[in-house]
Amino acid sequence: MNHKTQRLISILVGSLLLLGSIFGAIVFVKTKPVAERRRGMSSMISVVETMPLTIANRPLQVDCLGTVIPDKQATLQAEVTGRIVAVADNLVEGNHVKKGDILVEIESADYELALALAEANLLTAQSDLRIEEGQQDVVRNELDLMDSEQTENYRDLLLREPQLKSAQAAVKSAELAVESAQLDLERTKIRAPFDAVIVSSDADIGDYAQSSTTLIELAATDRYFIRASVALSALDSLPMLGRQTYSAEVILSDGSTRPAQTHRLLPDLSETGRMARILLAVNSPYADGESRPLLLDEVVRVSITGEMVENATLIPRKYLRDGNVVWTIDADNKLHVLPAELLQGYTDEVLIRIDTENGMELITSDLISSVDGMQLRRVGEQQARPDANRPNEQDA
Repeated sequence: MNHKTQRLISILVGSLLLLGSIFGAIVFVKTKPVAERRRGMSSMISVVETMPLTIANRPLQVDCLGTVIPDKQATLQAEVTGRIVAVADNLVEGNHVKKGDILVEIESADYELALALAEANLLTAQSDLRIEEGQQDVVRNELDLMDSEQTENYRDLLLREPQLKSAQAAVKSAELAVESAQLDLERTKIRAPFDAVIVSSDADIGDYAQSSTTLIELAATDRYFIRASVALSALDSLPMLGRQTYSAEVILSDGSTRPAQTHRLLPDLSETGRMARILLAVNSPYADGESRPLLLDEVVRVSITGEMVENATLIPRKYLRDGNVVWTIDADNKLHVLPAELLQGYTDEVLIRIDTENGMELITSDLISSVDGMQLRRVGEQQARPDANRPNEQDA
């Protein structure tokens, strides 16, 4: 077989193989299996969870931290010197005392003697004044019998008016001495100036009390203050602060709460953070026996109720999407991307205002894409409402 014949046979075999491959591919394509579409199953519709949207008039809230301080406090000092002879049984830190209770007694013997001496001197001065007044009566009768023209120029001397004034001054001085001695005697008993809790006590029987020595520190129990710091922008929620009171709630570390109200805006900013400072009042901090009392210098959380805003809704912070929008779903299961006006933000929630229709709910699920008007399905619904723009399954 020559070379030309071999070449012809190779071309013929290659052509037959190529034709066989093309024929096999055509048969494979014609006989491939076809997947049947299940009837009743929606295509590419996201299933979402929702929660109701409640639109109402809501108050703004100002949340902050504050420190408990006393409304009134007193440092009781010894005003007279002497040995302490008695101390009240309840003169212990943390105990309560009533206004007028005797807390400490200083030895009073010296002051009782001083009062007795002052009273004796007063009696002497009053007696001298009475004698001088009697002498004046005698002189006045004698002058009536004498020539009035000759005695007129010396009448005040003859009537002993200088001696009378001196006797009257002696009586006044003696009366003041008695009052001073009585005051010193009263000061030997140190009393509570108001209903209070004992903050500290440094008085024991046998101690020598000296003037201006601090013995007891008290804090009034009828009202405590809370000094709180807030951002300057938070004052926009309390525009009438100082002219009207706003209610507040104090949250203690154990979770118990106490009612409070704003008292006034302090005139300076805090040294750290340059924040506004507010004073809040808590009445009767010891009155509620079901929870523990407020403690001085305790740090507490405060929530102040500010002005009302109209047509607002409170939602979890995580559902305010990027760009300050929220996803809502209407009665036809259509997605609506609505811009939200942020009124106020809290730790886990935000107060917003949106232009929504009745029946809309907030979408709480995450979506890969959010296109306004896209079809959705709520969790629990058996089948999504068919989209009018989607072709029928029979046409597919």
